[in-house]
Amino acid sequence: MDFSYTTEQEAFRAEIRSWLKANLSPELCVDDAADERVAPNREVFEERRRFQAALSSAGWVGISWPKEYGGRGASLIEQVIYDEEYSRGRAPILPGYSGIGMCGPTLMQWGTEEQKRRFIPRILSGEDIWCQGYSEPNAGSDLASLQTRAVDAGDYFILNGQKVWTSAAQYADQRSLLRRRAGPQRESGWAEKRGVEDRDDDADVRARRSGRGRAHLAGAAPGRTGEAGSCRRASGVGTRLGTPAARTICNRL
Repeated sequence: MDFSYTTEQEAFRAEIRSWLKANLSPELCVDDAADERVAPNREVFEERRRFQAALSSAGWVGISWPKEYGGRGASLIEQVIYDEEYSRGRAPILPGYSGIGMCGPTLMQWGTEEQKRRFIPRILSGEDIWCQGYSEPNAGSDLASLQTRAVDAGDYFILNGQKVWTSAAQYADQRSLLRRRAGPQRESGWAEKRGVEDRDDDADVRARRSGRGRAHLAGAAPGRTGEAGSCRRASGVGTRLGTPAARTICNRL
């Protein structure tokens, strides 16, 4: 069995290596990308966001995404080569990693055409940064213990609760989240849905430092109105734990 790279794969490697050499400044390089995955301050964050925008313009963000959504339709081995070269160049994890790895593919599968047009291009370019609103003060890996509630108010949901230990929440524009639906099924352990919401400027978002002093995490508590945000309900995206897709996306009014 021949494990050698093909000529086309080696050309692909040379292309991304050349681009990084020409466009990745020494100031952006990191020694431990995983440990430094979240920018330590706003200045570094904005520098990384500009880098993502440049990378996206060159077609080097979301390379395994289908071409119709802005990707390259890259194969698995091309993704591996890309990751090798990206790590070799000491490039930072992109600020939009959550949107690229999770929210974008979810929208491709379940989103309406309107939602795809609104969100997907901005995920690739870094114009919208996403975070994951999962953990709560009394619910870490045990997601069945979530207490954040979504009250159905007709054509939108009102969210009440607190999310903590959310990586990069202090920089995020959008948040995917798990929340328990208030109503007849509120006591069911699987009655959570996943949706998204725009950033609520009234919410209290506070950075939390790790034991090594990294400001990776943040928590969001309800805003001045007592609500963590209200959001429209539209068909297209979402899941319930333990059930088929609920096909719900929510965006703050």
